[in-house]
Amino acid sequence: MKTLDRKLFRDIRALRFQGLSIALVIAAGIAVFTASRSAYDSLLFARDKFYASSRFASAFVSLKRAPVSLEKDLLSIPGILAIQTRIVNEAVLDFPDDILPSAARFVSITNDMNKLIMSQGSMPFFADEVVISQTFAAANKLAQGSEITAILNGKKKKLYVSGIALSPEYVYVFRGTNPLPDDRHYGIIWMKKEAMESAFQMKGAFNDAVFIFASDVPVSSILKRIDKVLERYGGVGSYDRNRLPSHSFLRDEFKQLKSTSFMVPVIFLGVAAFLLHMVSARLVSKEREQIATLKALGYSNLSIATHYLKLIGAICLIGSLAGIVAGYFLGKSWTDLYSEFYRFPELKHRFDPFLIFTGLMIGLIAGNIGALFSVLQAMKLEPAQAMRPPIPANFRFSPIERFSNRLNIKTRLILRHLFYRPLRTVLTITGIASSVMIMIVGTFMQDAVDTMLRIQYDLLQRESMSITFLNPVTSHSVIELSGMQGVLFAEGYRNVYVRIRKGAQSKELALMGLPEKSSLRRLIDKNQKTV
Repeated sequence: MKTLDRKLFRDIRALRFQGLSIALVIAAGIAVFTASRSAYDSLLFARDKFYASSRFASAFVSLKRAPVSLEKDLLSIPGILAIQTRIVNEAVLDFPDDILPSAARFVSITNDMNKLIMSQGSMPFFADEVVISQTFAAANKLAQGSEITAILNGKKKKLYVSGIALSPEYVYVFRGTNPLPDDRHYGIIWMKKEAMESAFQMKGAFNDAVFIFASDVPVSSILKRIDKVLERYGGVGSYDRNRLPSHSFLRDEFKQLKSTSFMVPVIFLGVAAFLLHMVSARLVSKEREQIATLKALGYSNLSIATHYLKLIGAICLIGSLAGIVAGYFLGKSWTDLYSEFYRFPELKHRFDPFLIFTGLMIGLIAGNIGALFSVLQAMKLEPAQAMRPPIPANFRFSPIERFSNRLNIKTRLILRHLFYRPLRTVLTITGIASSVMIMIVGTFMQDAVDTMLRIQYDLLQRESMSITFLNPVTSHSVIELSGMQGVLFAEGYRNVYVRIRKGAQSKELALMGLPEKSSLRRLIDKNQKTV
């Protein structure tokens, strides 16, 4: 074994506790990187495979009512490759043993687009058979053959579950007024189109449609043409996948994972680089005489630099390997957690072997950047110079001192020491800032959620319960609700989806009408004061 290699093992043993601490910091950063990237790859692969196998639609539109014959006019729009008209309606479900009301979104089955992936049972054969979403079935312990009572168009109707399925349109299921899933009280139910026509008096008509677009035609131009055709039929505005709630939640989750895979590792690796810089700087300063002796014996600058880089690399390698192993299991846990919210036919943890190489390289590069200046300092040392104690620093006036003569001697000494080695000062500040960032990141999310909940439900939405009607009702309904047992106060409001335009730009949003002196729904300014 070479002399420098024996020295390397002795140095590793001497720095084992410091090295282990730094390796754990590196491991934390690499673990978050590999976990978030593997979870991202797993979700993306499952989503793309699901979309492709079910022929997921490119765009969607809802309207009041239109004849089925209008389908030909829509299909003639340039850029539309396929269209499937359907019937979509919300309905109340009657579960005798459930205290809270339940509802479902009834959707007529489409054969060519948004195909259902059956996880149990089969497609409906009779008019009173339905397919229900997997999350709704699991939450209510429903299976093939279970009976459901629904109020369709004001009439009670018994329905029988023929199967349980997944749909690319409803990977993430929630009600429009509640962005969080409530699988116990809300689900998706698919019926035969003929049964939907009979139940909702929509014979020969439709109130919803899905499309597949050509890739060579601008989506915005196609959507404008669709809206123009459906404007007289109560169309509320067509939209592409990006505005579909389920797809939008998935897209935001992908952005979050990408951000996490970059920001959090940068913080941890920044701290590790700072620590390695401090350790290597002290080590080089401590071993000045040893470096001089080695150079006098004929060891080159490159061999000495390689020795210190090996030492730093060993610490980084241990931390990176530990982080990759931890990241694998952490990513698997994240993927399992996502499967509880996002429903795919097959969501398995995927760990790309390239992540191992990437994780190792990131850890080694970050560590070597931190130790680079100390290694360069060791290379610059001349044998004769290194045999003597370091020359006292040649301090000079700092830039701040030039503009102020009122500073006391202690402040001047501090400033001169900081500006004597500005690069080391900047690295030290960066390392301390990264350490503080770790503490802030650890508690930020909980504080942010607590603040959002407090503002949303203590200041804005102060009601205990909200009721959404399918159609507008008179103010007399509010009076009736106020008289119910246990109700202290009730307010009514109107919510209408509108499209606003300015020049060539337009945007769809919800227009809410509130009582003049609303106490349950309040408007506040940026200072959280009531408007």
